[in-house]
Amino acid sequence: MKNVILKPVFFFSTLLIISCSLLLPACNISPTDNTSSVQIAEEAYTYGLPLVLVDITRRQRLNTWSQTGMNRFNHDTVLPDHTFRDFVRPNVDTLYSNAFLDLSGGPIELSLPNTDGRFHMMQLMDAYTNVFGSPGTRTEETNGKFVISGPGFTGPAAYRSLTNYVWILGRTLVNSGDNVAVDVVPLMNQYTLTRLTPDSPFAEEAGPDISMSYDANTVVAGMPIDVFFNYLNHLMVINPPSAADNSTVKRMAKIGIAPGAAFNLADFSSSEQSAMLGIPQKLIPGLMMNAQQFFTTVNGWSSK
Repeated sequence: MKNVILKPVFFFSTLLIISCSLLLPACNISPTDNTSSVQIAEEAYTYGLPLVLVDITRRQRLNTWSQTGMNRFNHDTVLPDHTFRDFVRPNVDTLYSNAFLDLSGGPIELSLPNTDGRFHMMQLMDAYTNVFGSPGTRTEETNGKFVISGPGFTGPAAYRSLTNYVWILGRTLVNSGDNVAVDVVPLMNQYTLTRLTPDSPFAEEAGPDISMSYDANTVVAGMPIDVFFNYLNHLMVINPPSAADNSTVKRMAKIGIAPGAAFNLADFSSSEQSAMLGIPQKLIPGLMMNAQQFFTTVNGWSSK
């Protein structure tokens, strides 16, 4: 498969992604160590960026897809071309299948058909963009049923996500000479998702108003810092951080960034407020530079 790499604002694969899973209430805003409130806020911004970006992407896609909601597949039926901007590094001979899962109500079963050797792969990403599974021909996990569970489920499961929201990014190869409508789309329609417990209608949690016209990167870059942090606080309730980063969670909680907490910019000095308001403009260029160093740019196109 040929890879064409576009120029996004952020590269998910090279962002600093720190997962944590300890729910902590917000403590007093004065750090007890030598780390300043502004330094903690910068760390929290880097930490929370993948979670916020993915959720904005989820909301925008669900708003765009017709007759598709959570726990259901949306299949592309046309190969991507040079105008494709949905995500980085699209394969030009691959059709994509997308689904966003809500595992808070119980596990969901992914069913994959027999593709007679045709390449297909379901990339499973948690809400922090960590890949925790990829059933399909690449891993020889095909023509079967795979249970995907969230953090609160203790029964048997093929794949366990640390978060309740999961993004499935599926790929199905289109061979030379294929009639897409006849040879590929009917196969993709056999990819199914079934909740294993009594289903209930998904209710979108309250969140900030976001633009459905601009891409997720642009929306995040323009989001005021207090809106960003309170959005992060909201998302960490249903997508708890991982226990591996308790120290990060504890530091963030000192300034009001924790699952269900309220971040209040007015609690800080004027100089701290000014520095925090400038965090997106300060950090985003550096994140872009760190991402770009892994690629070679020729005529505006990046490749590895």
